[in-house]
Amino acid sequence: MFKKIINLLSKAENFILPESCLNCRRPGPALCPACRAQIQKIPALCPACGRAQSLGLFCLNCRQTHQTVSFDGIFAYAYPSDSIMSKAIRVLKYQGAKSLGRSLGKMLGRRLAIAWTQAPEAIKQREVIIIPIPLHPRRQRARGFNQSQLIATGVSKTTGWLINEGLKRKSWRQPKASSSFRHEIFAYSGELLTGKNIILVDDTFATGTTAQAAAQALKTAGADTILVAVLSQSL
Repeated sequence: MFKKIINLLSKAENFILPESCLNCRRPGPALCPACRAQIQKIPALCPACGRAQSLGLFCLNCRQTHQTVSFDGIFAYAYPSDSIMSKAIRVLKYQGAKSLGRSLGKMLGRRLAIAWTQAPEAIKQREVIIIPIPLHPRRQRARGFNQSQLIATGVSKTTGWLINEGLKRKSWRQPKASSSFRHEIFAYSGELLTGKNIILVDDTFATGTTAQAAAQALKTAGADTILVAVLSQSL
């Protein structure tokens, strides 16, 4: 209860007080250019072996040994140890700073657009669609927004790629005492995805459980290459 009150007060503060940088507190945008420049960026690496790889796609060898993984790569902006990005994600999710979510999405989108110019030709020739990871409806009602959708909006504004919200989270269950895994079920009911590249947007990538479940639903719907794009990734 106390935590809910603190969150409500923080959200109210966002509307009452003049906007300032969440890190240095200087008046201006929620994350000023100087602080953005300090964020420690992750290079594009194969998710399995950690070698440099275009767009963070699985390299050829690792793709062969990770055939059960439904997504094809991870493109992340920052390391989870980066204090500025970690603070920004907390402010977005728990203080309701929606404009910050769109700004972070633009940052991610700019890096992604640059990296896309170096993507394999077979990938660049296909249509690209942005799909945000959905919250469960009850969770979204409680929070009032979906942070992944806000980030996806920013990515779309900088890349020109369209957003598709046909992915829905159908169920979510807490882990059992004997297991550390969440059981999540997604379903897709939008336009055909056959032969299309999907940018699957979320705020963070930790265990990969959510991304795997979502990507499975999208592959079933015919998606070709699925790239998980996040603000922060645990390595």
